[in-house]
Amino acid sequence: MLLISHTLSPLETPFMADMVRASMFVVVGTVVGFLNEYRQMLEAERQAYSKTLEQRVEARTSELRDLEEKQRAILDGIGDAVIALDNDLNITWANEIAVNLYGAVIGRKCYEALKWLKEPCSDCIARKTCANGVARTSEEEGILKDGTPINFIVSCSPIRDPDGNVISVVEVHHDITERKKAEEALREAHDELEVKVTERTKELAEVNIRLQELDRLKSMFIASMSHELRTPLNSIIGFTGMILMGLTGEIREEQRKQLTMVKNSANHLLALINDVIDVSKIEAGKVELAIEEFDFSALAQEVKDSFSVTAAEKGLKMPLEMPETLTIESDERRTKQVIVNLVGNAVKFTDKGEIEINVTKK
Repeated sequence: MLLISHTLSPLETPFMADMVRASMFVVVGTVVGFLNEYRQMLEAERQAYSKTLEQRVEARTSELRDLEEKQRAILDGIGDAVIALDNDLNITWANEIAVNLYGAVIGRKCYEALKWLKEPCSDCIARKTCANGVARTSEEEGILKDGTPINFIVSCSPIRDPDGNVISVVEVHHDITERKKAEEALREAHDELEVKVTERTKELAEVNIRLQELDRLKSMFIASMSHELRTPLNSIIGFTGMILMGLTGEIREEQRKQLTMVKNSANHLLALINDVIDVSKIEAGKVELAIEEFDFSALAQEVKDSFSVTAAEKGLKMPLEMPETLTIESDERRTKQVIVNLVGNAVKFTDKGEIEINVTKK
């Protein structure tokens, strides 16, 4: 209320008083009008500022919402489970993959939600990262929401406030279950292969033992048979030699020829027996050669004579062309065996015609 006091002089009239009061009302009205206009102007400015502030808040909120959507899209698209933990190991955020794998995990302890444990892991890397802000990686095991075990590599990184203090951590879980299964399968296959190799080695050792026993029995058989065969052959060779030497009386030329063939055949059979013995020596690495000079022409003639009857029975001619004498230095018995094998095969596999034996010196 505006109070105006004044003093009327005795000369003051009622008209003057009315004029004064009218003036006062005009002044008061003017002031009130100004104040109302000023109040309206302030209200308009307040409303305009409020609208601008609301627009800014809305725009900022929209930007934050877009940024959050982009962030979620990125974290959902990396293909790995991602969770955020506070310093008490409570899960404060999880991407879609983490939720699909582990279920509703937000608000739960990480060791409860991911590993179905009642207490934190003894070597929890999230607690260590929260404590000193150092990023860490480890290989761990977890349990999915359906109870299936999972193997994963977890990478833990700190989140800091403007002052550098760690306020939470982010974990990225990369699933390596299939890789671990493949490694286990490979390890089992390797172990199985080692078992098979061990078993096969044992079998081979047993076979080797049996072969050694068979070789021993073979050597015994050869030694026994060679003795049993050599005895009558030596008798044949000895008595034939006596007859050829005329110790039992004179013999005709044809008889001499036939007895000579008998003696040569007996000598050849004895050589074959010795060759069997030599095979055993070769297997044992103990073969020895008897190197000496001998007449190769005479040896060739002897071989040819030993096969003359068989060749004649098949109607085969067997001419022999060679020098009168041809002295060489070698193992006579083994050289004879080579010639016997060659001529014997020729006689065996030739049905008609002739077998020509040529001995030349080069």
